[in-house]
Amino acid sequence: MPGRPALRLLALVLGLGLAAASGPARGAEPALTEWSELQAGLALDARAWEGRRLTLEGVLVGDFWRDLYLADPEGRPLPGLRVTSGEHTAELGDLLRVTGTLRVEPAGAALAVADPLRDLLPLREAGVRHQKSWAVRLGELIVEPGLWADRLVELGECEVARIRRDDNGVPWLALIAQGGDSLGVELNDGQHPALREGDRLPGLRGIFARRGEHWNLRPRSREDWLRIEGAARGERPPAREQAFRGRTSEPKVGGLWGKQPRASLLLDEVCYDPAGPGEGEGGESFAVVNAGSRKQRLDGWTITDNEGVWRFPAGLSLEPGAGFHIARSAERFTWEFGFPPDLALDRQPTPGDSLLVLDNGGDELLLLDERGRVVDALVWEAGWAEAQAGWTGRAAEPFRFNEYVAAEGQVLWRKRSLESGRRLDTNSAADWIGDPFDAELGMSLAYPGWDRARFLDTARCEETAEVTALVSPDNSFAGVRDFLRAARQSLEIETYLFTHAALADELVAAMERGVRVTMLLDGEVFGARGGTYDVVRAIARRIDEHPAGRGAVFLWRNGDDPRHTGMDADLPDRYNHCHQKFIIADRRRLLVGSDNFTQSSLPDDDKSEGTSGARGAFLITDAPCVVERAIAIWEADCDPNRQRDVQRFVSRAGLEERAPRPGGERTGYQPLHPAPYSAREAARFELSQSPDNALRPDRGTLGHLREAGRGDLVLVQQQYERAWWGYGEERAPNPRLEAYLAAARRGARVRVLLSGAGDDEDGAKNRLTRDRINALAQEEGLDLRIALGTLPGDRPGREAPIHNKLLLVKAGGAYWSHVGSANGSETASRLNRELGLSIDSQPLFAYLAELFTSDWLRAVGAGEDFAP
Repeated sequence: MPGRPALRLLALVLGLGLAAASGPARGAEPALTEWSELQAGLALDARAWEGRRLTLEGVLVGDFWRDLYLADPEGRPLPGLRVTSGEHTAELGDLLRVTGTLRVEPAGAALAVADPLRDLLPLREAGVRHQKSWAVRLGELIVEPGLWADRLVELGECEVARIRRDDNGVPWLALIAQGGDSLGVELNDGQHPALREGDRLPGLRGIFARRGEHWNLRPRSREDWLRIEGAARGERPPAREQAFRGRTSEPKVGGLWGKQPRASLLLDEVCYDPAGPGEGEGGESFAVVNAGSRKQRLDGWTITDNEGVWRFPAGLSLEPGAGFHIARSAERFTWEFGFPPDLALDRQPTPGDSLLVLDNGGDELLLLDERGRVVDALVWEAGWAEAQAGWTGRAAEPFRFNEYVAAEGQVLWRKRSLESGRRLDTNSAADWIGDPFDAELGMSLAYPGWDRARFLDTARCEETAEVTALVSPDNSFAGVRDFLRAARQSLEIETYLFTHAALADELVAAMERGVRVTMLLDGEVFGARGGTYDVVRAIARRIDEHPAGRGAVFLWRNGDDPRHTGMDADLPDRYNHCHQKFIIADRRRLLVGSDNFTQSSLPDDDKSEGTSGARGAFLITDAPCVVERAIAIWEADCDPNRQRDVQRFVSRAGLEERAPRPGGERTGYQPLHPAPYSAREAARFELSQSPDNALRPDRGTLGHLREAGRGDLVLVQQQYERAWWGYGEERAPNPRLEAYLAAARRGARVRVLLSGAGDDEDGAKNRLTRDRINALAQEEGLDLRIALGTLPGDRPGREAPIHNKLLLVKAGGAYWSHVGSANGSETASRLNRELGLSIDSQPLFAYLAELFTSDWLRAVGAGEDFAP
């Protein structure tokens, strides 16, 4: 990605310097252990080394995000060592000095690093990469596996003998054959590369490691897979080679000589690798849209992948702005997308058709006019991008930013112009949202059931309406309770977690006075085992099975084990998590917040002697445009008749249920705002959501930040903000952090307060973010500072976390206050369902800025004036 290497290097250099300066004090480090001494000791008696704290130097030859592999720094043929680590600053080939505790696990010895910023340091003064790998034959690995353990090895030409899949049909292991020998090769993320049985590979490189009872080869990273296998994913069948023969020598359109046709029809929403139950390609689908200004007749038009052909039925035409969804199987498409297709290959067969099957690993899709000319083309993955007329450059790819983001089931969706909403059309991969080189319109994904087109823009309006703010733990319980009590007809609740005893009582009371209560809960949270989840189940049953008959609880997305939720394990999820926290009352008022409905966020004590709990906030309004959009989101999300991943709650045997405990008295924190802010005033409102429009650069939080410049103020209070997005070697800048930096570079004062509670993974990552960005701000002379903060807990030595997702921006005469559910991870913006409300109101800004000022003073020990 353009700019990534330079940015990453700068961040590494600055981040490391600050980490060394600001790390916590500690005792003397252990002396450097020689690599040969360690390996000899492990071979003799590995258990004798259990628990030892060691310092080693080694070369980083494998990076699997949390599992690193080090090799002997001298390049000797000695076994490597696995290192377990959180987010780090090293790159493949770096010479590292690592300090950690040795653990002997079933998979072998591993060095556990507690603080990567402090204990996993690249020795960059070496000035060169120290990449060490060994060329071997497959037979050598099989005969003497221990000799090559945990080393980076390279195999010569080999063949894919077999692809193994898990119970859900996901490929996880390839058996690679060479000279009669075979070895398992982990597919790393279950999706890449798009290997097929019979493919011949020019070479293969990875870490030779033991997993349980078996030895196999782990690619160093996803990028390494694509680099090695991307150029040779097997040979095409002879018929396909014949179809392409001679097509690259002269300019040509389709299979015919001629000029580019004038029609303005485009391909869009292509699902070539469907997920879900069953075998076969029944879920394949695509759309054809008329992006022009005149009606287009489709007599004689065809769709082809250069092998199979499907012809449009006679007499069909497409109006300007209209489109057709075309599916292989009408039934499967309806099951997958929630609405029937306009056309289906199994219901509209036409004379002259031949089997049209889209290759999951790479193919072409062409729209041809009545003369056989290419009107539009799409090439993906290993398709023949270099040979396809009507297409330029690299092939399109599904977008993946983490190992759990499936390429299977993704819909290739065409970018839309932010200004006009028109589809982009440059006949290249740059037209599609998976484009990894476009931070504004690309680097996105879509799955069946998403309403990207409908929710492409945020909901915005200027109204005289209710503006209410609640803050946690100060006054949020009473405010939410009163919101529920005011409902007369309906309460529609969409949230991640609901365990609050008193608020559950309020829902029961609402049903008993005639209010219809409908809840949509995250299915994975519901399906998990443990105390918290036992409470969720008890509340769900209490609401859904109440004798009043006015309650209904639905679960969104299946858990990992269908026995936990009763859902079909083959059902693919629309979103990673149902993480938003909103309630619609009587379809007239909306409550949006950063907090789950729990005692830790909404304590129900009387607070006269203080209280304690996580910092959070809620906003309430009856602005019509905001409420109408929230209703549209609710109806899109909670539609069990249309969406296959929403199912009614069923109490199941074998899953425990436990009534929630009532809240007790708490002390430690004295509320700053005992009362909420509430007014009826003229204001601007904007409702944004993930994943549909949360990262639009001109809307929502990024839009507010873009307006900040010299003399303006930006205040951020966030549970966490990741230092970078992506994973492994595919790291990318976090656009939220980039927006904070950009505002500071334009002259704004920027303060960011992240949660500093605990020493868990989030705490370590927040420290990484703080150190990197503060070092960068100091280097550039920016008025930007990140600090870590907490609230006093309910007993000495126990701090309450910041759970807020609050943004305050004073810029250009506007006073924006944004409260939402999205954390600072890529998943929150790209794959979760999240919701956030922005209100432009100076009194509201002042109320929330006073809260931020108090928390900032507590965190840094020095006050600043943030009054508007």
